[in-house]
Amino acid sequence: MSTFQRNRLTAIEKLHLLHKLFSGEQILRVSEQAGISPKTLYRWLKRYKKASDRERLHSLEDHYRRGQDHW
Repeated sequence: MSTFQRNRLTAIEKLHLLHKLFSGEQILRVSEQAGISPKTLYRWLKRYKKASDRERLHSLEDHYRRGQDHW
């Protein structure tokens, strides 16, 4: 059994958290259960709402601020 713990959530996992918000759960409760900050959840929510229907899942994928080829 591995003791390695992932630091990042997949786009599907992020979408699941957003659906909890849409169903009426409080943002603080959802963020605490997921082990992330409310600010991060608000950022994902903003990205999700800004994207078109076809690009919503893609908008939740990880974004590197420096690009993927940074050192």
